[in-house]
Amino acid sequence: MKTLVIHPFDLSTLFLCSIYLNMDDCTVIRSNVSNKELIRLIDLNDRIIMLGHGTELGLIGFNKTKYVINSKHINLLKTKECICVWCNADIFVRENNLSCSLHTGMIVSDLDEAITYSLVDGNVYEASKNAVLSNLLLAKSIKEALINNDLSSITDTYKSDDNQIVLFNMKNIFIK
Repeated sequence: MKTLVIHPFDLSTLFLCSIYLNMDDCTVIRSNVSNKELIRLIDLNDRIIMLGHGTELGLIGFNKTKYVINSKHINLLKTKECICVWCNADIFVRENNLSCSLHTGMIVSDLDEAITYSLVDGNVYEASKNAVLSNLLLAKSIKEALINNDLSSITDTYKSDDNQIVLFNMKNIFIK
């Protein structure tokens, strides 16, 4: 399956690179491309994996001031297998009637977000460590699920009994 990965470069989402590292038949976009080139690349591929920061309006772009993926891309994306891993992608997917094999809601990936969502028991070091562990486990689980062509296995491999961030994020992973 020809796959296009759109993952705007950002140090805080670098852990997501392991999802597509060494993936066969894969084109990766990590830096700015024209919208015309982006549309051409989407059209050439069967599966579109979109990773990074985002909102209900789409995947935030390379300069963080506009969206690289937004509602203008929906008609083309509706003909592809889509995977949307960014905060509030669930709202984007729902509001645009996009069918995704995997998408996420709010995903806590750092200490500030853990504090915002009250996932810190007072031990900032432990919460920070839990965020890192959650990020690594999430990326590993998605990669393994893609390799095995079984996205439902994410819920079996991305789990923890005591990592509050993993428990929070699990509620925000949607698999079709």
